[in-house]
Amino acid sequence: MNMAARVQKIGAVCIYLAGALAPGMVRASTDVLALDEPAIHVLKPSGVFLDALDNAGDRIVAGGEHGVIIYSNNDGVSWTQASVPVDVTVTGFAFADGQHGWAVGNSGVILATSDGGKDWTIQLNGFQADQLMMQAAQQAVADNNPSVGTPMAVDRAQHLQERGASTPFLCALALSPRDVIAFGAYRMTMRSDNGGATWQDASLDVGDSLSHNLYGAAVIGGDIYVVGETGLVFRSSDSAKSFPQVAKAANATLFGVTGTAKGNVVAYGVAGTLVRSIDRGQSWSQIAMPGTADLTDGILLSSGNLLITGADGGVYESADDGMTYQAANRHMPMAVFAVAQAADGRLVFAGSRGIMTGNIQQLGLK
Repeated sequence: MNMAARVQKIGAVCIYLAGALAPGMVRASTDVLALDEPAIHVLKPSGVFLDALDNAGDRIVAGGEHGVIIYSNNDGVSWTQASVPVDVTVTGFAFADGQHGWAVGNSGVILATSDGGKDWTIQLNGFQADQLMMQAAQQAVADNNPSVGTPMAVDRAQHLQERGASTPFLCALALSPRDVIAFGAYRMTMRSDNGGATWQDASLDVGDSLSHNLYGAAVIGGDIYVVGETGLVFRSSDSAKSFPQVAKAANATLFGVTGTAKGNVVAYGVAGTLVRSIDRGQSWSQIAMPGTADLTDGILLSSGNLLITGADGGVYESADDGMTYQAANRHMPMAVFAVAQAADGRLVFAGSRGIMTGNIQQLGLK
């Protein structure tokens, strides 16, 4: 995603504790209109600003501004707007299977669906997230938690509380229908092991003392990778119990990370930055790209090739496990923030003008 869109996400209205949020604690009213009002109804929802996209079985689900979530049952040809209880920008999805999934977004919102994205309920908002962070911080100090974030934990939690429910989640991972973890700005990390019935703050499990924004996450092989500001990369090899830093991948912010067909790691971000690791993040190689626009999303195609999108509408394909990239024969006529491959093989793009689709052969891809 381009930097302007990232700023919009952050400014607009990827440790287990005993005081975890209990079911039914979402307040009836927060006095924040975007949290208390449902998503706006749009006559053409596939034409609004959309920055999140995912597959839910054979269904495709997209989301974006004002809480708009849409889904398609025919490979992106037509779209239906889902029922969403909040009016905040949706920034990411995580589906465990064709039915169970989560959406994350601005104002600390986490939404859940059990019908493949047609209907959504709120499980967490920013006020509750702030409360959980403060509880975790105070407990960490009392327990002398060895996390590098402990010395500043209470000050950090207090600062975020004073900002109100303004900290966005930026990505999420569904490890199973019950185990899900969300990442966001200022190292905000929340985890649930019961399908979102309760949530626990896990921000101190991320090995970052300075609370950088966490933009992208992916499961690659047996590891979980999280990438963020200033080229930082974190890798969990213990089922998301801890996320120590690995080698810094770049001197530029990274927006996402994906795996190759051979299980290697590719991360991408600002100004055409793309890096590749063949040793689980212990070292990184800078990869030359055809363009210099921000790189916004990456997926593994059914062919085994890797596809990367750009904020300038660029589409880039690698047929050699992420070592070199060839541009498609045309740019998409919008800023592209997310991409998915439909069941029939076509590509579905989400961006500044909503949804667009592209035939792989027509784009000159393999």
